Amino acid sequence: MRSLNNITVTPLLLPVVLCVLFCVSCATHRQPAVEHDGNTKALFESIVNDYHLPSADAVGEEKRKLLEAAADGYERLLRDCDGQSIWCAQALRSLGNVRVEQGRLEEAIEIFRRVGKEYSDFKWLPAHPSQFTVVPSLSLFA
Repeated sequence: MRSLNNITVTPLLLPVVLCVLFCVSCATHRQPAVEHDGNTKALFESIVNDYHLPSADAVGEEKRKLLEAAADGYERLLRDCDGQSIWCAQALRSLGNVRVEQGRLEEAIEIFRRVGKEYSDFKWLPAHPSQFTVVPSLSLFA
């Protein structure tokens, strides 16, 4: 009877132990990514609020400076992030929008191609309607 108990307990215990180890391992590895995403999100929102959105109301030299600061911020975020975050995807897309506003259309097109290639599986719904970016008419058919 004792050997029967050992045989029944051991096979049942092994999957439970493996499951617990797997869950603990996954939880341990996910935590830094969540923290990193939190920092990346904060940086992205700072760039948007401090430079990109104010550039829409600015004119002349002030607009040029704000757009350049936004582009620099997005490029810095992209250098520092892991490339897998939704915030990295948003930053790349926003950099493309800045390049359009700066009249650097060829560069913008390449950036948007990169967005499509690197982040094709992301869903692109803004959290708030104010995050929609309107691209000026390019008069392609004129």
